[in-house]
Amino acid sequence: MTEEVYAALAALNRERPRLCPLTQPFDANIKEHIDALEATKAVRAALHLLNDDLYAAHELVHPRPDYKPDRTSKLVHAIMHRREKNYLEAERYWKLVDHPLLEELYDDHGGPIALQRLMERVDGKRVGEVKRGPLEDVQFDELKRVARWAIDHMDSEQS
Repeated sequence: MTEEVYAALAALNRERPRLCPLTQPFDANIKEHIDALEATKAVRAALHLLNDDLYAAHELVHPRPDYKPDRTSKLVHAIMHRREKNYLEAERYWKLVDHPLLEELYDDHGGPIALQRLMERVDGKRVGEVKRGPLEDVQFDELKRVARWAIDHMDSEQS
């Protein structure tokens, strides 16, 4: 099963995504493949985020009466709200996230909320590659690392 999920991750071979994606997924054809994976909600949501499909990611990880998100789902949920420019909601979720990746992903940036604020400053502005590019690189690395972590820990986090 893990090989199939890693194959789905490899299929998302793409350039780095924008900080806030356009209205359509990067590759609309891969959505059904991600949805069909025998993987946790966190894994599928992380793959949807890499594909810029914020709606599909959110549908999997948002809390509801019949679903209590695991720690990786909470992390994915916070990133999803940041990417959709819902910064207040993202900040609320960042305060709920307790995940082993937090330090590794965000310590160089002063934490996830500090990184988010850097991204907010360039969001929607006509800034050049010099300012926007490094933040897009950080985000792309974040998305890939969260997806890999979710895949590697599927057995310990069942959602």
